[in-house]
Amino acid sequence: MLAIDLASIIAVFALSTTGEILIAIPFGVFVLGMDPVLAFLVAYPGNLLPMIIILALFGYLNGKFPRFFDHFARRSRRFQKRLEGKYGWAFLFLIVLFAGAYGASTASGLLRFDKKRSLLIQSLALAFYGAVEVVFLYLGIRLMVGS
Repeated sequence: MLAIDLASIIAVFALSTTGEILIAIPFGVFVLGMDPVLAFLVAYPGNLLPMIIILALFGYLNGKFPRFFDHFARRSRRFQKRLEGKYGWAFLFLIVLFAGAYGASTASGLLRFDKKRSLLIQSLALAFYGAVEVVFLYLGIRLMVGS
């Protein structure tokens, strides 16, 4: 029962704008005493949910208010072409680290990136950054314990 309660705390923490996966995993490990892999397995879907909601919301808003998004797209067309063509998916992969899932989803929605590819890239980025964090947490815990 206690593990379910801790898991729900991590999931809600990862769902929040301040938590996200890069903070939720260490919070689960150091504050709640969870295993890093378990914290990752709970925080990852919790951080995917806002991405799905934001991308779906931008798809809906784009259909409802196309003039606004057309205006925004015209103003940023050169930047958008450069990002979509040469740097787009690498940019989106990196922005997840710096801006988080909320910022990356908002940027891809405003720049009209393909929703499915955007979700795929962002989810891969979250998985990659979370896995790297889990590895470093395991190494750090081993160094602290001395085994």
